Amino acid sequence: MEPRHLKTGELKPIRTFLALATVAVLILAGWTLWQRDMDNEDENGEVSFPDVDIQYVSDIRELKALHDIPSVVVDPEEMSDIATRNLSEDELHMLQYLFEILLLWDQGDGDLADAFDDFARSDVAGLYVPEDRAMYVTDRFSEGLTSKVLVHEYTHALQDQHFDLSSFMEGNTTDSTMALRCLVEGDATLVADVQYYYSLSDRQRGVLMEEMEDLYDGQVTNTPYALWELMTFPYMEGLEFTIDIHQNEGWEGVDSVFLKPPLSTEQVIHPEKYRDDEAPIPAQPGVPPEGAREVSNDRMGEFMVSIFLGHHMDRDHANKGAEGWGGDQMVIYEGEDGATLAEWSLVWDTDRDAWEFSRAMEQLVEITTDPVENPDIHSCGDFFFSWERQGRGHSIIFAENIRDLEDWRTVRYDG
Repeated sequence: MEPRHLKTGELKPIRTFLALATVAVLILAGWTLWQRDMDNEDENGEVSFPDVDIQYVSDIRELKALHDIPSVVVDPEEMSDIATRNLSEDELHMLQYLFEILLLWDQGDGDLADAFDDFARSDVAGLYVPEDRAMYVTDRFSEGLTSKVLVHEYTHALQDQHFDLSSFMEGNTTDSTMALRCLVEGDATLVADVQYYYSLSDRQRGVLMEEMEDLYDGQVTNTPYALWELMTFPYMEGLEFTIDIHQNEGWEGVDSVFLKPPLSTEQVIHPEKYRDDEAPIPAQPGVPPEGAREVSNDRMGEFMVSIFLGHHMDRDHANKGAEGWGGDQMVIYEGEDGATLAEWSLVWDTDRDAWEFSRAMEQLVEITTDPVENPDIHSCGDFFFSWERQGRGHSIIFAENIRDLEDWRTVRYDG
């Protein structure tokens, strides 16, 4: 395999790709959480939907609209151009490379830039752009779905007017950035769900649900696993986090979280850890490869551990393996020959949590790896990796070629 030469600073924290977008299949992300018996069908039985403007959404969200926001209807190609205009090819290329290091990008997944463009064209229903102070809505969906998109995007406009989303959503790490995005998307998704269950008739909701089920079938089968998980996590986990805050403290409580946002995806997945101010534990990487230079240093978070495991086993086992995450550090190096090496250091809250992750790693190795002569080294895709547990910590080291990994193991473990 030809080594890839990396430039210092190319591998940055995963940014808020398609931040402030409505992913069509997740317009009604919380429907299983909110189901209840209702009978408020229109007298004439017609399936029409309410006009949505920023004041309408302001009344639901209980957040004052400071000014109106234009809504621009665009076709799918225009939506893709708007959604991707601030993303460079290098940035998407390096994100794909990170996915490959973490064994998340399969050969059949193709090029991430193409997959991202397809996702933006076919699956993004709406997008609020803070620098434009405008929202964009695709012309390919029905009146009902468009109504839901507008509720979601107007919520982003209200957030921006009160909390300045352009600066709010830039975290220092992949983990912290994703946690911020979870709050922003969870809030908007909750507002859309409240409108759906308390303002629409049973028949209106039935029409929307049928349309959503049709969309869902296509999206799950066409979107690569890693991209799908990256894009949908903020909506699903963010919604449950925001529901937890709202049920206890109302919309004022949600506003207060914008002033003191979650520090990690762990705090989002486990809201009690947010309330307890449980901060990430610093993880300590081991001895670096001889002669290598550091290219990137980032915290991935509990959500990325779950995605890493979930690509190779069922979701319940993956989540169990990721629970108890205390902190992590992903350091990527470029070797003297230009080949890439990486170490993912993880620390756990308890010995039991560390043991659960060890079990998950054993299952991952059994399911996914190809045999290698050295029993301590495993092969998957274009990378070799080795892992070990040390007390409440784990270290996973990756390399493009087995010789580099063997040499690194000698330096680290045989000293």
